[in-house]
Amino acid sequence: MALRIRSCPEWWLLYKENCYYFSTNKSMWNTSREDCRSRGAHLIIVEDQQELDLLRQQSRVHLTFWIGLRKRENWMWNSGEAFNTSRFISDSTDQGDCDCLTQKGMTKLNCSMIHHWICEMTATHL
Repeated sequence: MALRIRSCPEWWLLYKENCYYFSTNKSMWNTSREDCRSRGAHLIIVEDQQELDLLRQQSRVHLTFWIGLRKRENWMWNSGEAFNTSRFISDSTDQGDCDCLTQKGMTKLNCSMIHHWICEMTATHL
């Protein structure tokens, strides 16, 4: 069986099958989403609690990062998948239509606020 080596672009973090980019700039949610697209990626879609914990640990340098979760009629990931509230704890008292990752977890904020963001893409197999 051949060993499959995974690779990410420079300055991206490899975790399991994905690469993560933690922005050093700040922007609104829509602009952050467009930046990820320009990199061949998307705002992160958090798959499980283990991934959320890793990202929270990596985000210590900056306090708040946009993720790919937004409310239209309901909370939806960029992929179109509905947000599963039973999988993650997100502070329901927060106000806003876009979701951010902080050291405390996920929180809702106004999409026009300026924050860092996290892009995600599938790792390349060499």
